[in-house]
Amino acid sequence: MLMSVLTEAFRNRGLRAVLVGGSAIEVLAPGAHLSDDTDVVVTGPTSDVPLHEQAAAVMESLGFQRAGMGWSLGDLFVHLVGYQMDDPTVSIDLGTLRFEIVQREVPLADRIIGFKHWPGATAYGAQALQMLASYGESLDEAWLRERLHKERALDALDALRAVAARGDVITEDLLQQIHANLLAGRAWDALETL
Repeated sequence: MLMSVLTEAFRNRGLRAVLVGGSAIEVLAPGAHLSDDTDVVVTGPTSDVPLHEQAAAVMESLGFQRAGMGWSLGDLFVHLVGYQMDDPTVSIDLGTLRFEIVQREVPLADRIIGFKHWPGATAYGAQALQMLASYGESLDEAWLRERLHKERALDALDALRAVAARGDVITEDLLQQIHANLLAGRAWDALETL
């Protein structure tokens, strides 16, 4: 897997690579999202050489070439999305392959926040519903609720869970109605009128 190669290459330079974003969803909740790139946050100690330059040297050593906002090598595309990681992470072991990835609540929170606050992001709502179903009861509920509270999106979590509990067929129209209710400030229980 590409991420384990990146992990080792960055580690050899004293840097840390963490899988994030849609790429993390693909690993943590298979089937909820298909990513066409690999999203990575790179962190490391303070140095005279800026972190983005250190990361570029690693990517070039692997044969990647700069391509727009990312790095490409054949069909592979890596997007270095940042150089600071405050979110909780976990290690994934797939046989002999090992890499670091954000904790499952992080991309779930990102999708819920996007669903509520970004116009037209109903696909994020659908992905969040699939992730919730995939994760079941194994979420760090306190962390998730605190993050969503800070981002004024806790009501979106409650609305999505209410719809999932009712067993509604998830359609684009239903997601648009949920989104409209959220924007109008209607509580999740107002969904019963949908």
